[in-house]
Amino acid sequence: MLKGTSNPAQRMPGCANLDRSYGGCLFAESCKVMDGFRCEYFEQAVLPTARDIGRYAEMLQQYKQQTSGSYDPVIDDTQQRLCGCGQPLAKRRRICDKCRDKRRKQTYRRNRKKKQGPCATVN
Repeated sequence: MLKGTSNPAQRMPGCANLDRSYGGCLFAESCKVMDGFRCEYFEQAVLPTARDIGRYAEMLQQYKQQTSGSYDPVIDDTQQRLCGCGQPLAKRRRICDKCRDKRRKQTYRRNRKKKQGPCATVN
């Protein structure tokens, strides 16, 4: 899983420095991650890509297991935006679905009240 795939349709990021025919890193004799060491390229290029496609948690867990837990992301949680209620927001969203529905109901009720006016009679 950490090696990813070269097929973009499978939406699995992988290391661009991995020579798939040889099985090693293009810049070293072997892949640092597979040897149990941290790889700066993997942390800066592959993990953010995994976040963009929604596979960050599983990639991070596997990366930590492979590197014996030596990677501790400090700035990764600061990039995630939160709604006012504390839920994580999807891309291009201002509020979460739950708050959107709640706000929509409040607006509907307020507008219905305005239409009825103060002198509306109840049948």
